[in-house]
Amino acid sequence: MPHATDEAPAFKLQIKALIRFSYLAEGGFAISEQGEDSARAALYDPDRLNRRFALFEALTLRSLRLQTNQDFRVGVLIGKDFPGAAARRLALLLADVPQAQIIRLPRMVHYRATRIAFEKMGDDPAATHTATLRLDDDDALHKSWIDRITQLAPGLAAARWHDAPIVVAANRGLYFDTRNTQDPVSEWFEKMPISAGTTLITPRKIWENVFLRNHRRLAEFYDCYSDVSTPMFLRSVHLDNDSHARPSGHQGRLTTEEIEEVLRDGFGLSFDDLRQINVA
Repeated sequence: MPHATDEAPAFKLQIKALIRFSYLAEGGFAISEQGEDSARAALYDPDRLNRRFALFEALTLRSLRLQTNQDFRVGVLIGKDFPGAAARRLALLLADVPQAQIIRLPRMVHYRATRIAFEKMGDDPAATHTATLRLDDDDALHKSWIDRITQLAPGLAAARWHDAPIVVAANRGLYFDTRNTQDPVSEWFEKMPISAGTTLITPRKIWENVFLRNHRRLAEFYDCYSDVSTPMFLRSVHLDNDSHARPSGHQGRLTTEEIEEVLRDGFGLSFDDLRQINVA
């Protein structure tokens, strides 16, 4: 019988979420193809930043505050030259989110920036595994998503025959079209992982994070667990989307009343709340 000192440590997960808030990177975004000066002008345009703040506060930040499991860290990545007034506004918004920290980095290759950002969030020395989670600054997560990852991770790790990363993705969620005044919210089932909440769980010894691969192609490189139990994300569709923001799968069958219930119970939102978001 092995001694206690020879036993493998009990499974312990550390969750780190990263939000890129108008970060000016080399690659990683469609807007990057415009060139550095054009991308900077577009990202830091005052009207655009106001729209991003409106969505970030109403959707993203609200969903982080509502998480039923608060045992996670979140980094908000901005550029070294991010406008001063916007940086102060961001700091005020995050003042009552103890898990959050602003990470300022110069322009660099996108994946290198994400690696440094995750490193700056620090490591739990007792953790056996790390979960790196991606979330855009205009989307929201169901209030149980951090809890869901925490519950799934030990079983997924134990069920696998080799010690390698595994993806957990929410493939069922809600799309909020800010330009649709009649039926702004619809339910969708995705064929492939989207950006909102997708998580890569790795043993501590593995350096990869969730941004290494395009989120739509993660299943080509990793084992993937797709959660379609309930709508777990709210994705906003608006003027400033960096990608096309179209669903990849089929539309769900939730009625307007059922969608309103999911919004209220899972995201702390109502249709009136969504109508009041100013992204004009």
